[in-house]
Amino acid sequence: KQWYQRRVRVVKSLDDKRTAVIDRLNKEEETQREADEKEETLRSTRLAETLTSKVHSSLSAKEAEFIKELKEREHQLEENEKERLMKEHAGEMAKLKETLTAQKDKQVSSMKARLEERRKLKEIKMQEKRAAELEKVRVEGEKEITQAEEGEAKEKEKAALSTLVHDMLDVGMDGKAQAIIHHMLTQRHLKERVMLDRQQKSELAAA
Repeated sequence: KQWYQRRVRVVKSLDDKRTAVIDRLNKEEETQREADEKEETLRSTRLAETLTSKVHSSLSAKEAEFIKELKEREHQLEENEKERLMKEHAGEMAKLKETLTAQKDKQVSSMKARLEERRKLKEIKMQEKRAAELEKVRVEGEKEITQAEEGEAKEKEKAALSTLVHDMLDVGMDGKAQAIIHHMLTQRHLKERVMLDRQQKSELAAA
C-alpha cells in the first residue's frame, strides 16, 4: 500500500509538471502571436500610409504641372481646345491614380506575405520548442517512475530474501543461503545495468 501511494504521488506530480509546462507554453505562444499580429498590423498600416501619401504627392505634382502649362497657354487656346486638354488630362490623371494605387497595393500585399511567412516560421519554432519540452518532461517522468518501481522492487526483494535466508539459517543451510544471496545480488546488478542503458538511450533520444 505504501508503494502504491508513492507511485500515485509520482504520477500526479508528473501530470502537474506536464500541465504546468503546457500552460506556460500556451501563454508564451499566445503572447508571441499577439505581439506578431500587432507588429504586422503596425508595419502594414505605416507602409500603406506612406505609399498613399506618395500617390497623393505624385497626383498633386502632375495636377500642378498641368495647371501651370494651361495658364501659360491660356491666351493661345480656344475654349473647345482648352476643354479637350482638360478632358485628356482628367483621363490621364485617372489612369495615373489607378496605376499608382495598384503599385501601392502590390507593395502592401508583398509585405503582408513576407510577414505571414515569418509568422509561420515562428509557429514552427514554437511547435518544435513545445515538442522538445514535453519530450523532456516525458523522459524525466519515465525516469522517476522507473526509480520508484526499482525502489519498490528492491524493497520487496530485500524482504523476500531476508525471509528466505532466515528460514534457511533456521534449518542449518548456511552455505546455500550464501549462494542464493550472491545469485540474487548478481541478477539485481544486471537488471540495474539494463535499466540504466535504457534510460541513457531515452535521454539521448530526447536531447
